[in-house]
Amino acid sequence: MIGIRTILSLAALFLTPFWAPPASAQVGFHGGINLTDLVGGGVGQSESRTGLNFGLGYDILHLGALSLGPEIYYAQRGAEAFQALFPSPGDPSPGVPVLGPVDVALEYVEIPLVARLRLPLGDRFYSWVMGGPVFGWKLDCAVRGDPVAGSVEPDCDDLLSRDGLEAKVRSYEQGYFLGAALGIDVLGGMGALTLDGRFIQGLTRLGEGDSGPDVKNRGFSLMLGYMLGL
Repeated sequence: MIGIRTILSLAALFLTPFWAPPASAQVGFHGGINLTDLVGGGVGQSESRTGLNFGLGYDILHLGALSLGPEIYYAQRGAEAFQALFPSPGDPSPGVPVLGPVDVALEYVEIPLVARLRLPLGDRFYSWVMGGPVFGWKLDCAVRGDPVAGSVEPDCDDLLSRDGLEAKVRSYEQGYFLGAALGIDVLGGMGALTLDGRFIQGLTRLGEGDSGPDVKNRGFSLMLGYMLGL
């Protein structure tokens, strides 16, 4: 009769090719800039905003050149000269301007789940293609500017609301990203310097519910980093 110790030994033997041992685990530190915008059918106008991002990741699952792992980032998003259009029921026109144009500054904690395929380019050089879902939690939202002289400075609750119909900025969002990276071994193979580019698209509306303007986050990230455990 097969005992529990035998079962555990067989399971460990089977999982060994998939799970990287600690010596080969890949830990990456990244930071750079975001070029972001707010897009969608409910956007009257919007211009790109430049922000910062930084964070780290840990690849925990390996299958040959393919790896999978979570990351966590602080990311600045938003747009400049932004104006939303509130939909008018039964009206085929694009909608009615809500507020603006205003500058919108959003801050998130984002957790991408990254599938990464490594493509060696030589003895010291690597490249990666990657993608996966992104989950974000809003830390802060600030709105600056108001075209109406003498009016009260707007806040985030005014951004997507009109005539008593509120559409507050939601605290949680989902999206996806696609990207690629280059790396070069340094310090005798102890790690690699990386240059990482990613396109990120939000899938959930910026506002809560489905009655307000259809607005989503979108952005491009360019990051420098250092990856251990290659």
